[in-house]
Amino acid sequence: MDPYFRDPITQLGLTVQGHSRLVEELGKLCPKWLAFGGGGYDLGAVARGWALDYGVMLEEQWPNEIPQDYQERYGLKLLRDPEGPSLDSGVLAKAREVAEERCERGGEPHIPGPRLVGGLRLSLLPEVRLSGCRPLPYPAWESGL
Repeated sequence: MDPYFRDPITQLGLTVQGHSRLVEELGKLCPKWLAFGGGGYDLGAVARGWALDYGVMLEEQWPNEIPQDYQERYGLKLLRDPEGPSLDSGVLAKAREVAEERCERGGEPHIPGPRLVGGLRLSLLPEVRLSGCRPLPYPAWESGL
């Protein structure tokens, strides 16, 4: 999973449960799913992340403990990450600074990219949510596409 917090390249900082929360938010935008698998450097995180994501798509909650035979075979004990990345106060302060600057300029409070990303970042990163500054709806959603 590229956004996984232990991925050595992307450094996007999500746990497997954070990724499934992202999938849940995307599911609110469209009731039908067409999902394509992906990989990553941490194969255990890929398997656990896709299991949680699939549960979101099925509206199913899986228990956190992985069945014993899989624990023995793959060395995984828990479905969800027991801990996430540690973000120091400087990282959170910089995220807030960027978000505030964009709001002051009338832009969206996220790093440049599709408006969808801004909306998801606001819902998933409450530490940098700013009152009175919301991403605009993506035009394709308004037209029903």
